[in-house]
Amino acid sequence: MTDAQERQQVSRKTMTVVAIISAAGTALAAVVALLAYLDSRPSGGGSIAGTWSAIDTGDQSRMTLRVNLLGGSTYQVILEDSLASGVCGTAAATVTSTGNLTNDRLVASGTVICADGKRVEQPVTITYTYFPESDSITDDASGAAKWIRD
Repeated sequence: MTDAQERQQVSRKTMTVVAIISAAGTALAAVVALLAYLDSRPSGGGSIAGTWSAIDTGDQSRMTLRVNLLGGSTYQVILEDSLASGVCGTAAATVTSTGNLTNDRLVASGTVICADGKRVEQPVTITYTYFPESDSITDDASGAAKWIRD
């Protein structure tokens, strides 16, 4: 084998090694990006905290839900309904409650206060179910409302 052929063979091997290293670097960058994306996605427990919006399927009113972690698995839940027709007639209402999160289900009990000052004496309990894969919530009080994160 001549010197030129030897250099050509070394050059090909070097280019092959460089291509392999480059491909490995690209693959590593893709894995790092995927891990960063997966880490940034919401997951169950704790991620239910935040501000959410929905439309009441019964009267089409706008609803806002604020879920705040108090500590451990205990949350404060504030539900504001712009037209709580079921309990307040034509007035808005606020439900302030506390509850515990277990397996993406938050069961919260509290009181309803209508915007006209009427206080509903009967405590209300609402179960909120968090779906981490779609980052959404449903509840057992507003029909088929789907809460989306603001």
